Amino acid sequence: MDHTTMNRFDRRQVLKAAASVSALALAGRVSFASAQTPEASAATGDWPRVISAANGDIELATRPERIVVLEYELAENAYILGLDVVGLAERDSVNQYVPLPVPFSEDVVDVGTRDEVDLEAVIALQPDLILAAQPRQDAIVDQLSAIAPTVQLQTYSPFATPEGMTPIEHFQYVLTQVAAATGTEAEAEAAIDAFEALLADGAAAMAASEYAGAPFIWLGNITPEGVSIFNDHARIGFTIAQLGLENQGAENTETPGLHYTEVSLEQVGSFPAETIVFTSHAAQLAEERAEIYASDLWQGMPWIDNFKDLGEPNVWGAGSAVTLSELIQRVTGALGVTVG
Repeated sequence: MDHTTMNRFDRRQVLKAAASVSALALAGRVSFASAQTPEASAATGDWPRVISAANGDIELATRPERIVVLEYELAENAYILGLDVVGLAERDSVNQYVPLPVPFSEDVVDVGTRDEVDLEAVIALQPDLILAAQPRQDAIVDQLSAIAPTVQLQTYSPFATPEGMTPIEHFQYVLTQVAAATGTEAEAEAAIDAFEALLADGAAAMAASEYAGAPFIWLGNITPEGVSIFNDHARIGFTIAQLGLENQGAENTETPGLHYTEVSLEQVGSFPAETIVFTSHAAQLAEERAEIYASDLWQGMPWIDNFKDLGEPNVWGAGSAVTLSELIQRVTGALGVTVG
């Protein structure tokens, strides 16, 4: 499905679009107009329903009860919506990188990697819904569909935000797609409302603080060879900017639309002293980061007094409502700005 014709994501339209489609689904396929978002029944108990996904219009006979998830972002969404996940690609990595309050248990079967899904393991689980990613699982989507109804969604990538949608609107869009496929529209709306309230509170608190309009950058990878700086195509960079800080991360001129640029350690020192420099790191990188931070080069950075390593866990770049809510709390907390 081509989302590039969308003008603006209206998540309430998506959630309301779940209105009495069961009769239409029984009569035949449904044509989805407006923003080409998934359509289903507004009453979450109404089935069957038809979902418009990247791999076509998918008919779901009943509300799914055994769900296999093949992408990190979709796993976070499944957690948010309280779904019964029986299989998860890279389960242990999801638990390491996605900051969920309660990790997925070992009762959830690991079904291989996202790029090399263990199809036999998926078959053994007898799922009634598979949540797959585009383009990652393009090559096996037909095989997945032969196992169980498969809803393939255009999840986050450096270029995945459709034209006319912001990074925040994109995470909300994916979340509402998962909700429409699982009859959890109310849970999705509640999660989005809570996120938007937190963001509004954070922006108001920032506006009343000494940091209103302050320049910032977010450093992704930091190595002796160089660093990546997130621009406003990144969910992290965009979300912090919505708090009222000014993102100094530049457009990637060599690859327009990419969510970061790469510079050397010396070049990152070109940002002036008033720049707030944020980052975070995973536990396994703590020792390497400590060595870099202790170097004369790093300690000589003009912005060193405004350096804010948010610590562990690393903020996952493709996050949904849980990840980005935690980001808001950690950023405001690092600046001593009280939210709420």
